[in-house]
Parts: sequence; C-alpha cells; structure tokens
Amino acid sequence: MFVRQQLVGAAGDDRDGVKRFRPCHFFLGDALLKPVRLVAGFLQYCHSVLTDSSLFSFAAISSELSSYGSEFPGTTIGPIPAENFAIPERCSISLAETGTGRPMQVECWPMFQAIEPNGWVLLVSHEWYTSLEMRRQQAELISQGLSGDSALGVPFVRYAFVRARKRIAWSDIASSSLEALVRPEYIQVVGGVKEFLRETAPEVDDRMVDTRFDDAVRAMRERWPVGPGPDTDFISPLDNDTARSVLKDFLQDTIYVRKNLRMAMQAMPRVSSRYNLRSRLQIVESVESATRDRTVFKSLYDPDVQRQNPVGTERPVTPPQEDDDFDL
Repeated sequence: MFVRQQLVGAAGDDRDGVKRFRPCHFFLGDALLKPVRLVAGFLQYCHSVLTDSSLFSFAAISSELSSYGSEFPGTTIGPIPAENFAIPERCSISLAETGTGRPMQVECWPMFQAIEPNGWVLLVSHEWYTSLEMRRQQAELISQGLSGDSALGVPFVRYAFVRARKRIAWSDIASSSLEALVRPEYIQVVGGVKEFLRETAPEVDDRMVDTRFDDAVRAMRERWPVGPGPDTDFISPLDNDTARSVLKDFLQDTIYVRKNLRMAMQAMPRVSSRYNLRSRLQIVESVESATRDRTVFKSLYDPDVQRQNPVGTERPVTPPQEDDDFDL
C-alpha cells in the first residue's frame, strides 16, 4: 500500500500549483487480508490516515461487511502488518554514511521487492480542501496567537485499487522506463471498493458495499462537519491517469527508500541482522546516486519541513467547532 499525505503549511504550500506529499511505503502482505477484510480495514483507515502509522485499522475489523458499522460489529483481531515494524521509521545516519559532512535523519520503509502478476496495490492520497478565504481566516487566528488548524481546511481521501498484469520487479524499476511500467500492458487501474470486490469477491452485494461506504463517509462528516468542497467527496476514487502517475511516483521513490535502507544497514548492524537486510538488499549503482523528486515528495526530516511542522504529518489537527466565531 502506497500512501501519500499532503503537507499543508509553508513547507508544503501549494500556491505554486504543486501539491507536496509525504510518501509512506507500507506492506500489507503479512496481514493475511481477504478482500472483504481489506475493504473494511481501508474504510476504517480513511478516518485515521495521519495517526494510524501502525495500520491497526487493518487488524481489528469485522470479517463481514454486513456487520461493519453496526452496534455489535463482531470485530475479529487479525495479524498486524508486521514488516512495517521490522525497522525503525526514523534512522540517524552518521557522518561516514552521509558523505555530506554532517549527520542526518532519514525515513525507512519496508523494502519493495516486486508486484507479482494479479497482485494488488492500494494507492491512497490524503489531501486537504482549502481556499483563499480559509487561508485568510487562518492567518487572522495565528495573528491573535491562536492555533490556525481549525481554519486549515477539510481532509479528504482519494484512492485506487491497482492490479498488476505483468511482474514488476525491483530490477525493472532500476533499469527500465517508469512510464513503461505503469502503462496498461503492465497494470490495470481497477477503480474503487466496489470494482475491487467485483473482481475478488463477486458474491458481495453492491448495496451492502454502498451502505458501508456511506457509513465511513458519515463518520468523517461528523468529525469535519463542513464538507470538503462543492465538487469534492470525502472518499473518492482516483481517475485512471492520476492513479498511474501516483504509482509511477512511488515506484521511483522505492529507489530512494532502498538507498536509505542501505545507509541504515551500515549505521545499525543489529537492525540489518533482524530484518535480514544484507541478503535482501541489492546495492547497485542506481541506489548509490538515488535522489527523491522533491517537487512532489518530501520527508518529515527535510530542514524546511521540520521548521514548519506542517499538517499532513502526525501532528493532531482540530476540526472546526460549532461555537467558532467564523464559518468555513
């Protein structure tokens, strides 16, 4: 599962027309999720994209869509996606590993190996609806010494289920054109939750899916009583072209993540042994020189991001309250 979290604030400001995101690379393969549980977990995850870094939403869920959201949902506990805990998310790299003359913090994520034929990738984009009026109200609150979070905007989720038609391996990403790897001959953008279940669990009634989907949207609307925008839903599928573009961005970023893992292996030998990095991590020239496309993706540990502490990270965000003296 690839999740991008929009950074909102000076470091992630989109006034230049470009939204910037924190990329999160997750592995769900060890959670033993069947299609219905995956969908139920995803709908829960939509409520807590910024806070559920452990992916507990996919572990404590109802095994039946018919009971999801009911008073007695029959929640069952499944495996926690364990590979996400195998290495620390943050790793301090010493002078010797950086080669820049100063220590640095890097983000580490589960290492991409391959997407097998008929394998699935869930793309999630957590974004914020805002406006010039919201920005004005936020600036006014901050000038009064108050938190501007309640005037920041309203979060919404766009997503897509993508299925591989051909195997996409790490070696393909390192040596092939990324544009080629996201073409229709390699991947199929299946769509939203109903389209995914039609392919994987056709016995599930569409009306039941609609009900559970509406429950998830209602929960988000109760927390954020002001809707995202006139043309934006709280949860909606990515269009075909955007889904392919997001996947391409993440495939490119796996090279940079692998470079970080290489440095973590050198800096933390015990982590390397536990995660078996030394045998799994192929060090090739493209990794050594890998850079991140910072016009789209930024790390929480980039200096400008650390200074601004933008929303889009784990920083709590307060929804607007009914007694606020302004309306969004």
